[in-house]
Amino acid sequence: MPEELIVHIFSFLSPKELVNAQQVCKRWKRIGDEETLWKRHHQQHFKDEPLHISFYPRVVRSFRNSYLVYSRSESIRREVKLEDAALRAHPDYNGRDFSELLVLMN
Repeated sequence: MPEELIVHIFSFLSPKELVNAQQVCKRWKRIGDEETLWKRHHQQHFKDEPLHISFYPRVVRSFRNSYLVYSRSESIRREVKLEDAALRAHPDYNGRDFSELLVLMN
């Protein structure tokens, strides 16, 4: 199958599906790294964010890496918000300091 056709098919995949497709073989891994595929996802989800700059010298500044970094940090923020809401909903909360509440819960 021509590479251009695979790129076109991959353009319909979500980021998660694209990462999964890249695990099929070396060829699909290389095709899945196409900047055009990741640029679209990056612009759709993180349009106001610039490309993430890695301080690790071997990590290339790319739309794929940037999308994955911002996606992971967004996921962590969501988890923190959920945990914060759960702590505030705890019956012993009553405006207590976070560390004090943790001691009470353990």
